[in-house]
Amino acid sequence: MTVLDKRQRHSALRPLGRGRYWAYDALGVCGARDDSLGHTNYTLDAWERVTAISYVNNSQYNSSFSYDERGDLTHFNNYAGNYDRYYDNDGRMLSEYRNNVI
Repeated sequence: MTVLDKRQRHSALRPLGRGRYWAYDALGVCGARDDSLGHTNYTLDAWERVTAISYVNNSQYNSSFSYDERGDLTHFNNYAGNYDRYYDNDGRMLSEYRNNVI
């Protein structure tokens, strides 16, 4: 069963009896979610880009994200490792390293 809020965004979904719930701020940006992993918080920067995801009940899955001045994702880390991305002057990704290995 899907439940939409008054702005037609998902606010609840119950596939196979499991619940998923989303919470939105005044601008309509999702800031939290509840699902099978528990409660999840999203930290956003001034441009509404995700800079961190924290899982309250499963902190080993926490992630963080960094961006350059153009908005390109330059670094992120999660349970699988640390990733660095490098771009040319036109914003095309040149390479991606995981744990300092290309």
